[in-house]
Amino acid sequence: LGDGQFVIHPLPREAQMAPLFGLQLRDMDEDGHLDILGVGNYYPTEVISGWYDAHKGLFLRGNGKGTFEAINEMASGFRLEGDARALVKLSIENGQELLLASLNNDSLRVFRKKSATTSQRIVLHPNEIRGEIKLKDGRTRKYECYRGQGYLSQPTCVLEIDSTVRSVTIFDLNGKSR
Repeated sequence: LGDGQFVIHPLPREAQMAPLFGLQLRDMDEDGHLDILGVGNYYPTEVISGWYDAHKGLFLRGNGKGTFEAINEMASGFRLEGDARALVKLSIENGQELLLASLNNDSLRVFRKKSATTSQRIVLHPNEIRGEIKLKDGRTRKYECYRGQGYLSQPTCVLEIDSTVRSVTIFDLNGKSR
């Protein structure tokens, strides 16, 4: 809501089935609303408990009003079985992005976002820490860049700007903008 005020919205039941460790907030379907991608499960439990392994990758489509709809892996194309720990985004030179998922005692999994449009990339300088993104529909989105403070799903310091964006302002540690 802004000014330090929040409203809690429950996530869909599909998000509650097993632990989630790596999350990415991205506009995956290019509708101007942030979506959630998540990976998880947990295998090193006590023998009597069994594995917590109900997740096969999670895609929650956001509606821009604080609620999300679970999209199954057949429709989303995002499927990841196993004891997943982290999910990070990697921007590549041609404007595309890769999502890298790590699995405990297994190989790295790579997902490529299929996009109707190629996004523009804005690389934040080392002293820049946040951005304010104004969308064409009048909404504003804030973005923070963490440099080493995250663990399982640290965002990259590259902003991907697609056709839903009107303008971007980047701020540095001293509050100066570009």
